[in-house]
Amino acid sequence: MGTSLAKKRAFSEVDAFLASLGKSYTNRLPKDILDAIKSEKDESYKVKIDPDISIESQGLSREAISMILWLNLEFFCNDEQKELLEKIYDNNQKIFDKEQKEKYNTENIFKKEENKNKSLTLKEKKSLFRKILDYINKLFKNKLLNLRDE
Repeated sequence: MGTSLAKKRAFSEVDAFLASLGKSYTNRLPKDILDAIKSEKDESYKVKIDPDISIESQGLSREAISMILWLNLEFFCNDEQKELLEKIYDNNQKIFDKEQKEKYNTENIFKKEENKNKSLTLKEKKSLFRKILDYINKLFKNKLLNLRDE
């Protein structure tokens, strides 16, 4: 079974990104990893990396960014940077897990439905000012109807 087109394109994006970094970075990578990236990439997919633009603005796929982050952590960071990044990644994972737990917790799903129903009833209630205006309008309409009948 071959590599999917999306994965091949991600490898192409990683290869282009590494090329933009230069030899000082690519020399830090093991030969087998470089070979795997080159052999798995989509040769027909051309990627241009602009070093003056942030990585977020490059339009890279999630898979490519994940691979770049892994390469950075494993081969480009010193021990202090690795430790800091691992803490950041762990914290991000905890936040993501908490959000998923809250989002898919069955008790919260039913609470959200109750809140939706409550918010609908709140929207349907009229303010005191609106009630007074409606009452005055009703009186005037009744007065006008009574005057017409006379």
